Amino acid sequence: MSNADEGLVKIVVELRDGPFERESFWAEPLGDDLFKLRNSPWFAFDLHFDDVVRAVAVCPGDLPRIVEVVRRSGHRTLRVIFSRETSEPERLELLRSLQ
Repeated sequence: MSNADEGLVKIVVELRDGPFERESFWAEPLGDDLFKLRNSPWFAFDLHFDDVVRAVAVCPGDLPRIVEVVRRSGHRTLRVIFSRETSEPERLELLRSLQ
């Protein structure tokens, strides 16, 4: 079953920094331009899984663009990047400490 089959739609957020101009999310439409994020961000900061956001399409046919967070989910997004010199045992030790 695909995300679209589950009633989810794509929405986007404009990114200020980084290698990309925007990032897309699968989201559950709630009505009145409100959407619940159904995946975690890779590049967008201050957005998290299950946050409820307001997103509007600038032009007909465009994907809705996130303009504000309406309700925080309480989830947080943690990004961990290891250098090439970090051994696998060191990586596993750090990841276990985060639990």
